[in-house]
Amino acid sequence: MKKGPVFILGLGVTVLFLSGCATTGRNVTQENDNLKIQIQNLETQMQKKDAEIDSLRRSLSSTTEEKYNPDSFKECRF
Repeated sequence: MKKGPVFILGLGVTVLFLSGCATTGRNVTQENDNLKIQIQNLETQMQKKDAEIDSLRRSLSSTTEEKYNPDSFKECRF
């Protein structure tokens, strides 16, 4: 008579344990997906910043060339 309730209790604990593992797996998958989305957003932001930096470098380079161009000094000579 004691084997029946122990078996049912053991079966119940096993079912609860396995259902908890399945839920944990879904949470991990969702967290991984959220992290992947965050990484993609950060990579997009980084690409935009890189493009902005390149644009600023080109602008600085052209401004520097205009300012220190030897042809511009010819007009200033006496």
